[in-house]
Amino acid sequence: FGYEVLDANTYAAWEVDYLKEDSCYAIGSNITVAFAEYAVMRDALNATNRPIFFSLCHGTPKYGPIGMSLGNSWRIGTDDNSWQHILDDIDTNAQYELHRYSGRGGWNDPCLLLANGPHAVITPAQSRAQFSMWAVMSSPLLISSDIRNISQYVLETYTNRLVIDVNQDPAGKQGYRVQGGNLALNATSTTNIWSRELIDGSRAMVFLNVGSSTVKMTCDEECFNNAGFYDGVMVQVYDLWQEN
Repeated sequence: FGYEVLDANTYAAWEVDYLKEDSCYAIGSNITVAFAEYAVMRDALNATNRPIFFSLCHGTPKYGPIGMSLGNSWRIGTDDNSWQHILDDIDTNAQYELHRYSGRGGWNDPCLLLANGPHAVITPAQSRAQFSMWAVMSSPLLISSDIRNISQYVLETYTNRLVIDVNQDPAGKQGYRVQGGNLALNATSTTNIWSRELIDGSRAMVFLNVGSSTVKMTCDEECFNNAGFYDGVMVQVYDLWQEN
């Protein structure tokens, strides 16, 4: 603190591309202080004329409305070191309608991708479900694992070009929940359907089942309307994982 200009110039000289700054869980009135301090670093980075991605780390949905003015991404929830925490962050994104604040240049950050590497905390199927959700929520794709030791299945997950294209869609519109309730925060359901509008007018959709058994999921008329389809439209469906 107090050396932002020196630090920013040093990072630029080092050709740094990504900077993450942590408010160390500032709460209450300290959130306002954190916002002000982030702004100081933002201005210092901008003054270097080097495009350095500025990531704000805290962990509260309160960053949503102001995040875009301070940085390029902002943490919205707890550290996701378990499947439960992943579901918490999905719920937070939906419950607070944080898609309203995300767009080109600034993104809600629900934390890291958890691979099933040597310190596995989620299953391979959960890893793929998380990657699908992070794509439709236009979340930063940051891998928290030793990539030298992840399984072939997870490697195929993290290198699926079609799903990455959804995440990187130029329109920059974040997806939102169109059916289902909370999965972890006062859970009301075990299924969700999410939709994201892409630049060509199509929709990327995720049908997420976090229950312990297989279920049949149906996107009814209300769901279709919420997803952005109009009455009578004919749709073609393409599975980005099966590629058919």
